[in-house]
Amino acid sequence: MRTVKIAPLVFLVAVTAAAASKPKPILLKLTLQPISEKYCRLSASTQGLVLQVKPRYLNSSGNSLTIQSIKRSGTLLVGRTAEEMEKGIFELQPNGDDFEMPPPQVASSVSLKPGESFDATQTVSLTVTREGQGSQWQASVGTHYIQLENEVTLGTNDPRTWKSIPVRSGPSVLRIDYAEDPPPCVQH
Repeated sequence: MRTVKIAPLVFLVAVTAAAASKPKPILLKLTLQPISEKYCRLSASTQGLVLQVKPRYLNSSGNSLTIQSIKRSGTLLVGRTAEEMEKGIFELQPNGDDFEMPPPQVASSVSLKPGESFDATQTVSLTVTREGQGSQWQASVGTHYIQLENEVTLGTNDPRTWKSIPVRSGPSVLRIDYAEDPPPCVQH
């Protein structure tokens, strides 16, 4: 009879210890809304597309979160379909060499209660080719999906509690065109 009582107790302790060792998920969701787009001429066969986007950081956890910083410029991911992007298949991953992609500005920390959100404005850019297929660095004309990934630092006012996490938006539809006579691009 003692064995029966000990076995469930040992099992309960093992489950509690295993559950306690799992890190709690931090639920900060990122959505992306394109605001404006501007084309500029890079060469006779390529153009730059400069997008103003509004990233929204939503606290979908049950606890308050504090955004201390958005550390780096975003990585803009481009895909042909939302389904491919969800599988990690991207047609374009610009490296940011042609255009500067400054991070959204966070003047001071932003505290978000559960369900609250924080909006920023960010500029992202990519190169568009006139004809044929794009390449790893150039998008072709047509309908695409875009995602933005930013690194966000969360924590209290004590820097020892800070943790940087990558946050990626869901796919947003983007129609890429080729402008007739755009002004020259200003390279950074």
